Parts: sequence; C-alpha cells; structure tokens
Amino acid sequence: MKDSLRQQFERLAFRLAELDALLADGGIAADLKRYRALTKEQAEVSGLVDRYRRDQQHEADRAAARERLDDPEMAEMAREEIATNEAALAALDQELQL
Repeated sequence: MKDSLRQQFERLAFRLAELDALLADGGIAADLKRYRALTKEQAEVSGLVDRYRRDQQHEADRAAARERLDDPEMAEMAREEIATNEAALAALDQELQL
C-alpha cells in the first residue's frame, strides 16, 4: 500500500475514534440533524477503517510467517501463510483503492 494511502487511512482511523466519542455523548442526540450526519459518517468511515485494519493484520501475519522460513519444520507452512496473506493483501488493496 502506498504511504499516502496509508496516511489517509490513519487519519480516517483517528476520525472514527472522534466520531465514536462524539456519538457516545448523550447530548448529541438532542440535535437530531447533527446526530444523523455523524452516524452516517461513522458508518462510512467504519467500513474503510475495518478494511484498513484487516490489511495491517495481513501484513503483520505475512511478516511473522517470513520469520519462520528459516525453520525447516515450519518453512512449508510459512510459505503457505505468506501466499495466503499476499492474496488477501492484493484483494484488500483493490478494495481500498476503490
């Protein structure tokens, strides 16, 4: 994933935390128009952030599998994990760039 795209997703993750905090405030429900706008934004951002977090997890899993390549007993399983994670990363990259 490109660094610029990664930075955008980091900002979205931060915005999601802000939205969650705002919506947890009971007073926000008094302004129904603002509440609706915030919940709509939260739903949109939440899906993107979820995909980004899955991408991060697959990258971490792939890195861990690469570390096990030197172990003869674990090498085959590590290669399978690497291939699985690389396929998942390619699919998620396409999703995220759309």
